[in-house]
Amino acid sequence: MAARTPTGGLTAIQYEDFKPKSEFKEEEGANILLLHLPADFHKEQIKIKYVRSSSSIRVVGERPISGNKWSRFNEAFPVSQNCDVQTIQAKLLNGVLTITMPKPTIEQPPIPQKPISTSTGNEGKDKTLTPLEARTEEKMKKQTDGKFEQKPNEDFFAEKVKDVKNAAAAAKKIVMELKEERQSLVNIGVAVLVIAALGTYIYYTFGSSRNSKD
Repeated sequence: MAARTPTGGLTAIQYEDFKPKSEFKEEEGANILLLHLPADFHKEQIKIKYVRSSSSIRVVGERPISGNKWSRFNEAFPVSQNCDVQTIQAKLLNGVLTITMPKPTIEQPPIPQKPISTSTGNEGKDKTLTPLEARTEEKMKKQTDGKFEQKPNEDFFAEKVKDVKNAAAAAKKIVMELKEERQSLVNIGVAVLVIAALGTYIYYTFGSSRNSKD
């Protein structure tokens, strides 16, 4: 502790310098500086000044002790770059000087909301595909067609072949029936001719015999 006596005055005042205990705390929205002073210090006896050139805050205080003796302190504390110096505040309570150095508030830009689109079922009609997307889609379509439509195609062709076979069998049957019917007609014709010839023969034979007797 050093004692200083000013000169040139009628009354010699002796100053006793002291260094108060300090604490520094960093919170989310501000930096907090705590100075522990004697309980009989009053706020009128303390001065706080921001020094821009050194980016520091200077705290000066003095109070009378007894007679011509005074107690004083003069301390400087660095201020962080992210401090809003225009809103620095101080409060003295129960011998603790609290200096609050707020941090600047950075407003976050609003997050753009993605519009909710309503599906109408026509989204893919006018979409222009890249060559790679077109080849991929065509390949997937072929795989899908081959996987799910192969069996129906086989059934379809099998059914068509079966119909053709049935039609051929029906046509063959009709031809056979026509042949049989034609053969029957021929046989009938032959029989008719034979009967006619036989009748003619009998007629002429009996006619000739009758004429001979007469």
